[in-house]
Amino acid sequence: MAFRKRTKAINVKNIEQIDEFTADGKPVLIDFMQSSSPPCRAMDGTIDELAHEFRESAHVLKVNVGKVPGAAQHYKIKGTPTFVLFGTSERSQRKAKQRGEEDAKKITQRFRTTGIVKKEQLRRLLTTNGAEAADS
Repeated sequence: MAFRKRTKAINVKNIEQIDEFTADGKPVLIDFMQSSSPPCRAMDGTIDELAHEFRESAHVLKVNVGKVPGAAQHYKIKGTPTFVLFGTSERSQRKAKQRGEEDAKKITQRFRTTGIVKKEQLRRLLTTNGAEAADS
């Protein structure tokens, strides 16, 4: 019996890495967290499960605001955990095309919340922004 290694969320080391992932065109779910925060630790397993579930169609990132200089200021993080989703929805793409915008698939911030969030809510956000769950 062979076991496959589960994909985990990517630990970001600098702000430039976030820009690289958002430029990819896939939805990006970012968990701005602190390792000393009990709510952040409570969400840790959920975020890793989502990273594994959407490993082929989305990026799931963890940003430790205490270790990534400037991340909290750049993304206006007031508390942890804060979840930010960057993505495109079909509806926003249609509207952009109607307005005549060249880059209708541009990644934009679609969601932001602070605190503990249900896994199903984050899963729904990923799927409505183009991510598809991979086969287990």
